[in-house]
Amino acid sequence: TNNTSSIPSPTIAITSLEDGQEVPSGELTINGISSDDTDSDCLVYSDVNDVAPLQNATAAGPNGEDDFSQWTFAYTEDYHLITEGANELTAKISCFGSGNPTPMSEWHSVNVTGVAANTSATTDEPTTDEGATSNEDEASLNADGEEEGILEGIPGVPPSG
Repeated sequence: TNNTSSIPSPTIAITSLEDGQEVPSGELTINGISSDDTDSDCLVYSDVNDVAPLQNATAAGPNGEDDFSQWTFAYTEDYHLITEGANELTAKISCFGSGNPTPMSEWHSVNVTGVAANTSATTDEPTTDEGATSNEDEASLNADGEEEGILEGIPGVPPSG
């Protein structure tokens, strides 16, 4: 018989989120790392709020489709969306060894808070004058007696008027 106590326990961590973090409710993709390598036979699973069954994560390690040293999992409508309020996200690694009928497993969980998704449209175009300099306080008169902003003439700043 094999002495399983000499085999190191597998490790796993969710790396894309921190415990206590706020996340948008709805779909969410998490990333993580594990102790899986080319010499081990491991699988990674994930769940939310202990909703069974555990779901298969996707291997994302550099050694191909069975390399769970890096992994990813997406919470979608197909399994379970992130809800508003408390959500416990759990990742599990199970490694199967020769001669060991029971896999060695380890878990890692983070607690996140789902918040309502922002419903206002966002654009890359500025829509307000936030951060603009007031010409009343920082203006001078030019030779023609017209108000001239102190930012005129600086590259990237359009002339006023």
